[in-house]
Amino acid sequence: MADELAEDISVLTPQGSVESWSLTAVGDDTGEWRVEASDGRGGIWAGVGEHLFEAVCDLRAAPEAAGFRFLIAGARVDSWPTSMSIQMHGGCLVAARHGPAGMVLKNLFCLLSRRSAHRYVFSAAPASKVGTVAQQEAYQEGWTRRAVGHAREGRDAAGRGFEEA
Repeated sequence: MADELAEDISVLTPQGSVESWSLTAVGDDTGEWRVEASDGRGGIWAGVGEHLFEAVCDLRAAPEAAGFRFLIAGARVDSWPTSMSIQMHGGCLVAARHGPAGMVLKNLFCLLSRRSAHRYVFSAAPASKVGTVAQQEAYQEGWTRRAVGHAREGRDAAGRGFEEA
């Protein structure tokens, strides 16, 4: 059974105005996704990927090179899907990657408010939080490097030694 999504998303133009673009996404039975966006003036962009987030990143490459910025949670510099969200939701959900203190506070807030720490990839995001795919990849690589470094040094996310935690 194929998954199909249709969304209207906000896109920041190179001139600084915000436009509404139509977007469709289709996931096939193998899990691969194809995403198309239309700017309403005849411009159509497409992307494909092994999961929805990857297809959205592929879609964003050409418009971002022309100066457009997608105002969606999936374009936040600090967001990336977890491997579990990819397996369970096909990359439809992303999690913001924060430093140790930020993660503790966000997790506590989500627990107390009964809200998910994950966001739908097409949820609205402010222009101040979004960036390019390259910026997202650099942020993710740095975040992963720090997390792996802590684990190799025998520290948890807060920087405490495992025997202290």
